[in-house]
Amino acid sequence: MVIAPGGTAAPTVFLTNPFPGGIPAPPGSSQGPLTLMGQGITIATSGASDGVQPTVEFRVQRQLARDLVLDLAYVAATLNLPAASLNLNQLPPEYLDFARAHFAEYKDVSGAAATSAAGFFSAQVVNPFADLITNPNSSLRSATVTARSFFRRFPQYTGVTDYRPHVGSLNYKRLQINLQKRFARGVGGTASYVWSRQ
Repeated sequence: MVIAPGGTAAPTVFLTNPFPGGIPAPPGSSQGPLTLMGQGITIATSGASDGVQPTVEFRVQRQLARDLVLDLAYVAATLNLPAASLNLNQLPPEYLDFARAHFAEYKDVSGAAATSAAGFFSAQVVNPFADLITNPNSSLRSATVTARSFFRRFPQYTGVTDYRPHVGSLNYKRLQINLQKRFARGVGGTASYVWSRQ
């Protein structure tokens, strides 16, 4: 059961019918460059792999005496480090410097000049996408939007997210030494040493 946004207690979607309006059909390429305009999109980088890459493990066990066993193990692994998600539609830093230097030169749709860099980005400007966006729930469908919307890398979308991109890797190596005295004549024990490096 999903509760409607805004904290109302009336359920809007049930598990017995998770798509009360029907399953949305994929738009395909019928809309060309207007596909999903005014919405947030998520991409999955192709070829990205998760988790552990090939692991090398080498183990040797040797009996030193009747009741004494030496065990050596070496493990090497490379782990890919995926991020949870990466926002590709952030405001580029060069525009922050531009806004700080020139905020007083620009006026919003009502003719008021900005008094700060923050005011520059929150000023209402005419929206060139208003007539192109077909999604009635899009925040970019109104006649005016904040200037911040047009300084993003992809102004036609409310958000562009790369899902779990590969952001690096980690090399891990471990050497483990175990010396075991098997139980005999009332005496037994184990000594271990582990060395690891990342």
